[in-house]
Amino acid sequence: MASGFISRIYFTNFLEFAQFTPAKLNRLRISEVISEALIDTMQEVTQKNIEIRRKGDDFFILADLYKLKSVFINILNNAYEISSEGQRVEIVLH
Repeated sequence: MASGFISRIYFTNFLEFAQFTPAKLNRLRISEVISEALIDTMQEVTQKNIEIRRKGDDFFILADLYKLKSVFINILNNAYEISSEGQRVEIVLH
């Protein structure tokens, strides 16, 4: 189910890019955006028994939620892809 959602995000982002839709900027708590991306990629984490660690100070950012979330999903999927079973992925906020 997560991969279907992710596919829809990529397709929506492509359509927005093609139409030059302006970003919908909102004040977002970065930890909440990362949490949403982690939820959407949890299937891959479970399959490979990957440990997720988060550390650092939370902060706010002015961004488009869906675009920023898709960036984090892409980064997380890349990290999972190169991780071996049982490895740890660490998310550090600065």
